[in-house]
Amino acid sequence: MMMLLIAASCRTLGKTQKIADLILINGNIITVEENVPKAEALAIKGDRIMSLGENNEILKYKGKHTKVIDVEGRTVIPGLIDAHMHFVELGEGSKKTYLDKTTDYQQVLDIVQGAVKKAKPGEWIMGSGWHTSNWKNKTYPDNSELDRISQDHPVFLSGMATHAALVNKKALALAGITRATPDPEGGRILRNPISGEPTGLLLEKAQQLVIKLFPSESDPLKKEKIRLSTETAWKMGLTSIHDPGVDVDTIRIYKELLQADALGIRLNAMFLIPGDGASLDDFIRNKPEIGLGNNRLTLRCIKFLIDGALGARGAALLTPYHDKKEEKGLIAVPQDEVDTIVKKCLNTGYQVAMHAIGDHANRIALNAVERATKEVPTHDPRIRIEHAQILAPEDIPRFSRLGVIASMQPIHCPMDMAFAELRVGKERMKGAYAWMSLIESGAIIAGGSDVPDFPIEYSNPFWGIYAAITRQDLEGNPHGGWYPEQKVGRLDALKMFTIHAAYAAFEENLKGSLAPGKLADLVIVSNDILAVPEHDILNTEVLATILGGKVVYTNAVRRAFIDK
Repeated sequence: MMMLLIAASCRTLGKTQKIADLILINGNIITVEENVPKAEALAIKGDRIMSLGENNEILKYKGKHTKVIDVEGRTVIPGLIDAHMHFVELGEGSKKTYLDKTTDYQQVLDIVQGAVKKAKPGEWIMGSGWHTSNWKNKTYPDNSELDRISQDHPVFLSGMATHAALVNKKALALAGITRATPDPEGGRILRNPISGEPTGLLLEKAQQLVIKLFPSESDPLKKEKIRLSTETAWKMGLTSIHDPGVDVDTIRIYKELLQADALGIRLNAMFLIPGDGASLDDFIRNKPEIGLGNNRLTLRCIKFLIDGALGARGAALLTPYHDKKEEKGLIAVPQDEVDTIVKKCLNTGYQVAMHAIGDHANRIALNAVERATKEVPTHDPRIRIEHAQILAPEDIPRFSRLGVIASMQPIHCPMDMAFAELRVGKERMKGAYAWMSLIESGAIIAGGSDVPDFPIEYSNPFWGIYAAITRQDLEGNPHGGWYPEQKVGRLDALKMFTIHAAYAAFEENLKGSLAPGKLADLVIVSNDILAVPEHDILNTEVLATILGGKVVYTNAVRRAFIDK
């Protein structure tokens, strides 16, 4: 098999380590390394890559007990990294009531009515995934019909990409929400314009008034969710996850699993703080914890939200919404408080990740970085902006200049096509989902999914790679791509979910590409995603996932070549 190899194609980790534990041969190995972009074979010793090169070079490291897998020409890529995934929720799968396929509110009501019939007395009815952009009637619903269906069960229907929820009167009553209840900071309780009574629609942080009432999960249940999430991640070729918003309890459970050698994924967990910074001081009294459990868990990042989401008109814009002139979105954390949080984190060695979707919120975040890095002596803080969805064109070069990482989710582009231009107008779309503009300016983009409100297939990294390359939905619309000037090349798209995501966690020397000395996290896939027709990327199957040199997942149908 002919491969593109440079002269120094066989690179080796340590000349004294002669015998490999695992060897892959006859592969189309995409390394994501500039000096050696491809290889035919690789050797693994322990949890590290030992050497890459041609078959005859690598087979020199075969010993009596070495496992050899003939990849038979299949493609091997670095273990994929999702830079923004709410991990505990990933594996719930069929346990959720999904509303993402609904095309009108009546369909939502029909699904809820079916759930009510199956529910135990007083049990919460939970649903997720509705979005008015998918409905014939784009206006927000109220809860009058929901109350008719369910008077005894509290109902919570998460929608608008988790930035809005529709609840019935039972849930409002349990939460003590009345016409006299003030809007919480960073949230809004929608009300009937005549009576002033709550309509049941809660935006952004107003949802927390009800969410805090949810029955608490037991540790065994949460650990079971994490196990399911891990197995789901393996099936999608994911070996590392950046979990953007964990609490102290989740951190405790992650550590317990680590102690029991039961954490089967690499996690970069970000501690979520409220907008007012409460709990930040308590958390940062402890030093960052990096690479716990042989690089399974890292705690070095603080996350908070500056604004809301575009679909729910919670994203903070510099000028009013195109389709609602009286609205400019919600600022959850004002500029002075953002400045203070960023400085505190830099002073204590913590990385900062700021949720910012609207152009106003992104400007607040960039301003805070510019001020903080001038005042706090620090080297390479790698501050992140999560989403960076709508940018003022003049702010795009600031990402590279300030060293800010754009942590973006390509799948949001096709998901938002139905409403984004309506919300911001054509002029502001020049800075929307602006991947290529950011890349050309020198910025680093880390790729993620962030779709906890939808079925797990939306978290498939190959869907994200496809979206970055095509800017099309799963049916290939629109022809040529939506604002096609922002499409990225295939290797750039792969880098978003490998080396650039690793960089966003200070781990580019540890993972994200295939090179001697790096962790042996890699994936065998059915398609060469750098060469197959674009739409075939969506059909890419993970045949095997290798984490730390161990095969943790094999495709039940297409595993014969591994078992030889």
